[in-house]
Amino acid sequence: MNCFNHKEIPAIGICKSCGKSLCSECLVELENGLACKNSCEKRVQMINLIIDSNSQAMNAARNQIKTAGISGVIVGIGFIIFAGFSYKEMPGSFLPYFLGTIGIITGISSALHFTRKQTYPDLEKN
Repeated sequence: MNCFNHKEIPAIGICKSCGKSLCSECLVELENGLACKNSCEKRVQMINLIIDSNSQAMNAARNQIKTAGISGVIVGIGFIIFAGFSYKEMPGSFLPYFLGTIGIITGISSALHFTRKQTYPDLEKN
């Protein structure tokens, strides 16, 4: 493969932004990739920033999965406790059964949410 700009010179790399093959005269080495000199440098830097911020967003999402699961289990337990108190006060009422059912469903679904396999890759382990 030859350079996009100099058809007679072999390419030594590919621009991270536009994908053009480049010779040593046409490329600029940036921190995490190559770019077309005086053309794609800012765009490659922006691509690198996007990749870095996506990594931070995945870490935040992973933490939110855990927090939501724990919070839901606590809320479910609270509904079950409240249902028990309601049953003592109103033994023939529908309310304790309703609250208990909500508590059980919330607790179980939150526990499953908390224990499910994380779908976000952990880039720090790689």
